Amino acid sequence: MDERQRGPRVVVLLLTSRCDARCVMCRVWTRPAQDIDLDVASRIASSCSMASSIRYLTLSGGEPTLHPQLHSITELLLAPSTGLQEIVLSTNALDVERTVGAAAHVLRCIGGRRIRFVAYVSLDAVGATHDEIRGRTGAFDCVERTISELKRLFAVWPLAELRINCVITKLNADGIGELLHYSDHVGVPVNISVASRTDSWIGSAACKAEWELGTREATALRHFLRRAVAVSRLMRGRGAEPDYVSELLRVLEGQVRTLPCPFREHMGCFIEPWGDVYVCGMSREARLGSLSCMSLENIWKDACTWDRVLAGLSEHCRSCLSNCYVQVGSP
Repeated sequence: MDERQRGPRVVVLLLTSRCDARCVMCRVWTRPAQDIDLDVASRIASSCSMASSIRYLTLSGGEPTLHPQLHSITELLLAPSTGLQEIVLSTNALDVERTVGAAAHVLRCIGGRRIRFVAYVSLDAVGATHDEIRGRTGAFDCVERTISELKRLFAVWPLAELRINCVITKLNADGIGELLHYSDHVGVPVNISVASRTDSWIGSAACKAEWELGTREATALRHFLRRAVAVSRLMRGRGAEPDYVSELLRVLEGQVRTLPCPFREHMGCFIEPWGDVYVCGMSREARLGSLSCMSLENIWKDACTWDRVLAGLSEHCRSCLSNCYVQVGSP
């Protein structure tokens, strides 16, 4: 079946612009407070053909646990999703109680269904460097406590996974090895990605001087990745992670990206709090339409808009450093 008829397999919901971090590589926190409302979530859930196609759902932000109706939205989206295989909560983990409470509620909504729940906790470095990157004194200590509590919560849920998400910038490019040793110590695997310029949701292009890799940092990162690939370091976890690390090294060395992207292959979309739908979270040119005036089904099946947007993104895709759902293959 054509993906335009099937509906999205991957949906990333950017639930809110609220955030209690002040990350050097993100400016979403400078936006006016905006939360995705129950009406937008209801339109996604009420479209049977669309909701039943979703296999992978990510709740992100901003900081998703700051959404005042997070529990209601989670219940709404999980209730009809007969085909859902995985739900992800992407969090900065700065508030232990709030983060653990949100994770516990997702698990209660899942109940006995065989849906994998993955909590991605942002951790870019060990100690004060993480605090500097996230713009919060004591951030590392908060994340440590959250990891400890989530491990305790997940211990009785066989399909619950905890992962560290590390965003590489010039501030931590030479400290990834230390973070890997820390992840071994706490027993939580690390996913890595490299901060990229974007004029869309997170607005990182506007603050690139604060985070963008310079020649020294880029060289150090390439050397580290070569060693990592050689000794199978970072080659843990699911699906295409080993492929992503190798591909990241290739792109950093100036080669064209070849790793498949589920978003470019018409398998996924990003939805902002006000209902705008994007092929990709990396560019304002990736906008497909808005749920304020169209259904997700009509947006998804608009072949002319898809073709125009993908043509406009072709140059960006050649050097894209994103690891978004690289494990999602073609059906």
